[in-house]
Amino acid sequence: MSLADFPKVTVITVVRDLIKFKRKEFFLQCLESVHEQTYPNIEHIIIDGASTDGTLDLLKEYAATGWIEYYSEPDNGIYYAMNKGICKSTGKYINFLNSDDYFCDTFGLERSVELLEDSGAVFSYSKVYFSHNGEKISLMPNKIERFFFNMPFCHQGTLMRKDALVNEGMFDTGLKSASDYDLLIRLIIKGCNCIPIDIIFTVFRGGGFSSEYKSLSDGECQKIQKKYFPMMESKRKRSYGLEYTEHYITKDQLENIKSSVNEEISKRISELKTKKLTDGRLRINSGAYFDFLIKRYYFCGIIPILTLKQRTILYAKSEKIWSLGGARIFRIRETRYNKVYFFLNIPIFMVAHNHGSSFWNYLRKFIATLKK
Repeated sequence: MSLADFPKVTVITVVRDLIKFKRKEFFLQCLESVHEQTYPNIEHIIIDGASTDGTLDLLKEYAATGWIEYYSEPDNGIYYAMNKGICKSTGKYINFLNSDDYFCDTFGLERSVELLEDSGAVFSYSKVYFSHNGEKISLMPNKIERFFFNMPFCHQGTLMRKDALVNEGMFDTGLKSASDYDLLIRLIIKGCNCIPIDIIFTVFRGGGFSSEYKSLSDGECQKIQKKYFPMMESKRKRSYGLEYTEHYITKDQLENIKSSVNEEISKRISELKTKKLTDGRLRINSGAYFDFLIKRYYFCGIIPILTLKQRTILYAKSEKIWSLGGARIFRIRETRYNKVYFFLNIPIFMVAHNHGSSFWNYLRKFIATLKK
């Protein structure tokens, strides 16, 4: 078979000042993971935001090898740069791979294109590993039926047809950190067919753009939901130290959503657990976002067996991960109540200290209290 028999895939990566922000090593891993894909017809386009720290020298070096094409000029944000990448691309399918992220399975693009071509789908999606300190430790959410109340999967594991992106107007550059969510909703509610990929081939590295603008992204996502689903209401709840979100929607609007999407997504939406309220609305629980049960465990204790979702959040929040006898230990840096915890594997043992004091000071105070 000749190269023309394989539809071209364009991988777009947006960068700026990689050297200054100490992201060079991560970017090189990204480049190598694209180059090592078994799929024979790939172009890798780098959109640089006019770097001034030596990043251009690095890009010139790899452009000379034929690995990449790059364009460098000032831009107005990441989605402006991604749109520029779409316009520069010549592939039938497009993947957006962040400079910190990488492909971990060399067959990923090959398998994705095969299924896209066989199904005629507009886009594919797959599960994505979350990486902390270079270790693949958990899987990111991957439930497309939840698209109307949160981002259902990571865009790094997605391939989309270029013609669909262009016809849909590409990314909304008025949004700063959730335009990928906005674009995905537009494609889904127009009934675009999609297909899941049965391998995990992408790694999302925590600590980059997504982490930096998380609060902004949350606010933009809420505005996007109000724009497309005006009858839906979301409320953040907390119970026994667990934080979760409940979504309230009228039956008519839910039926309208189901009628606008393709048959497979509509079927999955029908399988969501809902509860009818006295006012006639339906309540959908999106799953818990945990503040680590701290109302119940102020000093130490055994936490009940946790779900994959709960463990994923522990990983994502952890400041450090150690290993003791093969069991992982976590130290949690960010919690609403300013605690620090250590976790072992399931069932998880937890030690916490209060108000920023050291564990040993807290332990001495606790013992002194018992002596009294």
